Amino acid sequence: MDYRREIDGLRALAVLPVILFHAGFEAFSGGFVGVDVFFVISGYLITTIILGELAQGEFSIAKFYERRARRILPALFFVILACLPVAWVMLDPFEMKEFSQSIFATSLFSSNVYFFLKTGYFDISAELKPLLHTWSLAVEEHYYILFPLALMPLWRHGRKLILPVFAAIFVASLLFAQWSVHRHPSMAFYLLPARAWEILLGTLCAILLSRKEQPMLMAPQWLNQLGSLIGLALIVVAIFAFDGKTLSPGPAMLVPTVGAALIILFARPGTIANSVLGLPGVVLIGIVSYSAYLWHQPALAFFRLYFVEDPSHGVALALIALVFALAWLTYRYVETPFRARGALNLTRRQVFAFALLGLLAMGVIGFAGHHWRGFPSRNEQTLRLGQNGGLSFACSGAELDDKRCQSKPDPKIILWGDSYAMHLAQALADVYPDQGLWQMTLSSCPPVPGYMDAPIKAAITCDAYNGRVIQRLRTLPHPEQYTVVMSSTSNLSGKVFREGTSRTFKELGALGYKLVLVSATPRYGGTLKCLKMHARQDGDFSSCTFDFKDTMNYTFFPAQRKFSEEHNVRFVDLSKLFCDGQSCGIQKDGVLLLRDEGHMSTESTGKLAAFLRGELRPGAAQVAGTAAGQAR
Repeated sequence: MDYRREIDGLRALAVLPVILFHAGFEAFSGGFVGVDVFFVISGYLITTIILGELAQGEFSIAKFYERRARRILPALFFVILACLPVAWVMLDPFEMKEFSQSIFATSLFSSNVYFFLKTGYFDISAELKPLLHTWSLAVEEHYYILFPLALMPLWRHGRKLILPVFAAIFVASLLFAQWSVHRHPSMAFYLLPARAWEILLGTLCAILLSRKEQPMLMAPQWLNQLGSLIGLALIVVAIFAFDGKTLSPGPAMLVPTVGAALIILFARPGTIANSVLGLPGVVLIGIVSYSAYLWHQPALAFFRLYFVEDPSHGVALALIALVFALAWLTYRYVETPFRARGALNLTRRQVFAFALLGLLAMGVIGFAGHHWRGFPSRNEQTLRLGQNGGLSFACSGAELDDKRCQSKPDPKIILWGDSYAMHLAQALADVYPDQGLWQMTLSSCPPVPGYMDAPIKAAITCDAYNGRVIQRLRTLPHPEQYTVVMSSTSNLSGKVFREGTSRTFKELGALGYKLVLVSATPRYGGTLKCLKMHARQDGDFSSCTFDFKDTMNYTFFPAQRKFSEEHNVRFVDLSKLFCDGQSCGIQKDGVLLLRDEGHMSTESTGKLAAFLRGELRPGAAQVAGTAAGQAR
């Protein structure tokens, strides 16, 4: 295909807003649409190449994936390799474990699925994930697994159907995006079915421009001028007018993507858009845009993880300058040598061997970090911030009858909820050694069957899992022998959550279960920064205190107590473990209670067990205290 400078310029127009958006420049509130523009460009370029090779009888699947491997993998491997020592030094075990999981997912080109299950793109926590941006690479790879397989038979047996078939798929994907962006926004954002239409828009541009009559190339200059200027305007409007409330990839994303398509179709030589996008500096940014995209998220995420704050605009500009310096070096010394006629001059077999070994190494590294729980022995202080206190790391989303999630056979205490229930598990098992604990927890899933109204990352999974839990509780014999302990970070102010919890309380109560609602911990915005700072310095967290009324969930505790009393459910207020009524702390008698803004640390298990014993088994607590006194 002929080289088009303005397409590299369009890449620059895509990557710069993305980086500025992630760096925290409020003016670029819609900068995330650069990813949508990238999808259109990718669809256009890849389809143009494939159609050209099909026309010449030179296309093959092996050649196609060789080209993808040369283009995508060397820089990706290099950036991840460079991130590893930074992560090793900087991340606490919990963060390192999640980072390792993202490496493993990236090695399988499924990081979009992983981040769909773990987080929402606009969540605060998303800013702290160094490999979050690899979701878009995974979406593209999923598309390019299917696209050639669909195109080849159409080329051989029905070329006239190519345009209408892909146009129909485009419409179907867009309609699905419109449906899913309201019902399952994270699924729509991360997964291919609701994203395919954006790549297909570029594909349709390539199909139109590949036709013999090439109607777009025969368009009058005034039409080229107008069409390309409208395209530029649409992208610019989206960059500055859209924000986190704009549903993506819903119909609103037609604004930047149609803008990109208009530039592809009409930004011919002689147009203003062609001249602007073809400026040498703009083209250079476009040329290194892939490497810049790879570097920007780790640079910004590691800064935020270390300093536990957003960079100032001055610091952000310095980081962006560093990103582009690294991008140029990566393009020059990593990307370029691996290209088809690059300095290394690798054969196809060598490229595939390199790709396989690299992906395998990534997978092994990622699995090791997950299996060894983020390598907690790296740093004694960060170990204190490391992990939740579940019975087993296999218990988050495990099958309900998994014996690893039961502290003893035939347990009578059932723990149900999200990660704010998980951190109670070991302490509850210690409180009820005679009855045993059965952990039924799934991260980000409050214990409300059918509840789909919150920004839950895996709403479908949550609903299905909670449905299995409630069905299991309906079928247990002698429910009066069991106590169900429920806990989550969600509050009871939302109508759907309140009504769902009320139904659950009434149903389980009618079946005979004894019910306990445990609050979340008091959450304060400065906790994480204080934790990180003292973990690196002296390991003394006694100065990490705050006013109870300054907590983000200050009103939750009385509301939950009142709600529990209305339903005759025992309520345990964890704020009493942290607060004396006015002042709250995260360290008690030298014991660190939290590992982040809200989750209890493993170190706190003893303190938490003593507190829960006093709340739930006061007689047992008194006996335990007397025995301890006699032992002393």
